[in-house]
Amino acid sequence: MRVRGYRLRFAGIVAIGALTLTACSSSSSSTAQTTSGSSSSSSSSASALGTKTASGTPIQLGFINENAGSIITFPEATAAAQAAADYINNNLGGVDGHPIHLDSCVTDGTPSSSESCAQQMVADHVVGVFGGVDLNMDAWYSTLNSANIPVVGGVPLAPADYVAKNAYNYFGGDVTATASTGLYVHEFMPKVKTVSILTTSTNAAASTIAMIKNPLQHWGVSVKVVTASATQNDWTAPYISAESSQVIILLPTDQNCISTAQAQASQHSHVPVVTVSTCFNSSVLKATNGEMNGWIESSQTMENPQGTSADAKIFQAVMAKYAPTSILNGFAPVTFENIMTTYQSVLKPLGFANITPTNIEKQMTSPAGGKIFLGTTYKCPGPAPYPAICNTQARFYKIEGNNVTSPTPVVNVQPAFSLFNS
Repeated sequence: MRVRGYRLRFAGIVAIGALTLTACSSSSSSTAQTTSGSSSSSSSSASALGTKTASGTPIQLGFINENAGSIITFPEATAAAQAAADYINNNLGGVDGHPIHLDSCVTDGTPSSSESCAQQMVADHVVGVFGGVDLNMDAWYSTLNSANIPVVGGVPLAPADYVAKNAYNYFGGDVTATASTGLYVHEFMPKVKTVSILTTSTNAAASTIAMIKNPLQHWGVSVKVVTASATQNDWTAPYISAESSQVIILLPTDQNCISTAQAQASQHSHVPVVTVSTCFNSSVLKATNGEMNGWIESSQTMENPQGTSADAKIFQAVMAKYAPTSILNGFAPVTFENIMTTYQSVLKPLGFANITPTNIEKQMTSPAGGKIFLGTTYKCPGPAPYPAICNTQARFYKIEGNNVTSPTPVVNVQPAFSLFNS
């Protein structure tokens, strides 16, 4: 049950993939995700990446990712992290000619392995730690805080991840991506007065539901909660219960996306569905084959990683060059963004001579904030009561057939924070 709970909690993040935090297409002519880094457009872009090579003393940065064990693994995060480092070192010249060395450590879904990785970071004298995805990231903090090593760009999952000292997340997890589904209904569907939250019957769902239910009720919307087992294949009965409302907010696992889409099609129902990016990965789109037409997705990635923006083209070309067998969805974009954002907004402005754990924290908390690669802006520390979250914005995309259309304007979830526990 714990795994399913965590999958629900990070279903809006990222991407943040699979939590997912996968972003979707910003163009009606683009498909949502591909499963390989090899494409003609990416290959043609690779030649324009640059050829400035770093060769000085390496900058030691930690990278912790859950990539072993029987619970769940995120190999695409590891692939994207190393690809970003290779790009920085081989094409951008590193930081003042000094390459980034990723001191990688693999966790296996147990708190003890996460704590061991934190101890490795201290022993190896890293200046900061990047998070891939670790279900037990909260096990890092005591060890890293004692050594004054900041966590920069993780994926918040547990309650401690939102308030941890010396932690700076560019993405807001549940409190931004998932909670924003209710905000979407409030801002973009003002005539809606009844909403059903269709979700899995897990303990972790309770706090997530409150982030949606309580604000909507405050705004005068009647909310019904419908739960179903995450392991049951047929969600027709729970869907029928939920479709009596004007809108369904869906908080699923990958398989539940498919089950809900099939149930909706079998009932010839057209109730609008607002969901999280779990439903918008390539395997789900392929399996549903147009049955999610009209669904709305919440994402914290402001630009489509598979799109045509400058950052998207870099991501595609770098992955094609350095991680050609990796998927481009899941947590690949989020991890790539974390490292590129830190490089562009923290490490380069500091310069090699000034890169220390203390100075990284000072740069992260600069009043000017910074720009998230493939995304919006960040400012650390974040607003109360979640100081470890530096970005409280989300954006929404719409499925048309098997394509994902242009996004809505950005919404900021911060004004709803005070309503989460009301």
